[in-house]
Amino acid sequence: MAIMDAAPRRRLKRIERAAVAGVMRREIINFGSYWRSATFSSTVEPTVYLLAFGLGMPATGFHNLTGLPGATTQIDSAALT
Repeated sequence: MAIMDAAPRRRLKRIERAAVAGVMRREIINFGSYWRSATFSSTVEPTVYLLAFGLGMPATGFHNLTGLPGATTQIDSAALT
């Protein structure tokens, strides 16, 4: 059996340009399909939390939003404790 002369193999580098290009292409395609929902949820959820904690949703502070008489503010509640 004769040993065939094999073409010299190219040595792989640490970072291959074709591999990086393929991964970037895949990630751009993936991002294109979900950026709307990711952007919406990342802006709406913090806004809801800020409104909930900032405006005072506990029973003592919630009445301030409705304008009911006898309601106390968070500052008044903190001063009472």
